[in-house]
Amino acid sequence: MKCMLTATLTLLLLATPALAQQDEVARVELGVGFTYLDDWTNDLNGGGLLFDAVINANEPIGIEIELGANVAQVGGIDISLANFMAGPKFTLTRGRVNPYFHMLFGETVFDADVTGFVAETDFAVQPGFGADIWFNDDFGMNFGGDYRHIADGFGGSNEFRILIGIKFGVGSL
Repeated sequence: MKCMLTATLTLLLLATPALAQQDEVARVELGVGFTYLDDWTNDLNGGGLLFDAVINANEPIGIEIELGANVAQVGGIDISLANFMAGPKFTLTRGRVNPYFHMLFGETVFDADVTGFVAETDFAVQPGFGADIWFNDDFGMNFGGDYRHIADGFGGSNEFRILIGIKFGVGSL
C-alpha cells in the first residue's frame, strides 16, 4: 500500500505542469492501462490490462466501455478474471486535471487452469473514481480505483482494483 501511495504522489507531482487550462473536451477517449486487483473474498490478487473507450455526450457526461483481464496464480494454478463493463461516467472538467466517477455494469468471466473446470460468467457492478490528467487535448494519463461486486451465486465476490494508464483524445465537443 505504501508503494501505491508513493506512486500516486509521484504521478501528481509529475502532472503539475498539466494544471494549465484545457482547450477542448475530447469527443471520444481511448485508453490502455495496467491494473492491480485484490479479491479479498477469494484471497486472490494479480496484475492485468485494461482497455477502455469513453464517448462523451456532453462535457460532464459520457458512456464508458471497458474490457479488462487480471491474472493470478494460487497454489500453482493459473487463474484469470476478465471483465466486460459499460455505464455512465461523470467528469468534473476543471482545466487539465479532471476528476471522475463512473458506475459500470456488466459481466466477469472467471477461469482456472484446472482439468474439468468450466469458466463461470457472472453479473458485476463496479463503481469507481479517479482522475484524467490531460497533457494536451489529445494525450493524457489516467489513474483511479474501483470497487467491484460480482454476484456469483455463492454469496458474491468483493474486489478492489487500482489502475494507471494513458489516454488518447479523438475529436472535440
